[in-house]
Amino acid sequence: SLEYHIRLMEILSICCLGRNYIAEAKCQSLLSLEDIIKTVMDRDTTDRVKTVTLAYFHHVFLDVERAVDQLANHSGILNMFGHFAYRLRKFDPTNESTLSDTIFILEQALPVLAVYIQIFSLQKTLSYHHQELAENLARSLVTLLTVVRDHEFMLTKRQKQNIYVCFNVLNSIQATSEQDDYRAHLPSIQNL
Repeated sequence: SLEYHIRLMEILSICCLGRNYIAEAKCQSLLSLEDIIKTVMDRDTTDRVKTVTLAYFHHVFLDVERAVDQLANHSGILNMFGHFAYRLRKFDPTNESTLSDTIFILEQALPVLAVYIQIFSLQKTLSYHHQELAENLARSLVTLLTVVRDHEFMLTKRQKQNIYVCFNVLNSIQATSEQDDYRAHLPSIQNL
């Protein structure tokens, strides 16, 4: 059943906590990056399955003892995260479909995306594509905060915290030429 597979992915993800190379290698052979991308990008996949799949990606491929070679410039991963940034820009609090997408991205995808950018920043391996992703994400978050303010939409504490962390990661790598535009939003996030 679906519940069994969700629980299994959760257990496998937990096995990889603490940067356990043997567990990571075994889990990487069970579910490929392409399978993860396909699952997370599929509009028919439930948010619960997407959430557990992103957690699996985070613990099995991203926060690992030995870096996964193909991860740094994997076009599918960059496209997936770019798609999340694009969807944040399209947020409309009066549209139920964009509301659900945005909540999923803010609560589940944004923390993983921030870790992804930060890892390659710390390794000094940020490519042009990473820089472009970071700039798109910064613009999307600024747009989202403007819509939230204009529509008096209330963000949860967790959503605010995820946005704040993401802005701080972007600020730390100085990935965007619009730093002043989003730095001004940092103190105001808590007031939304």
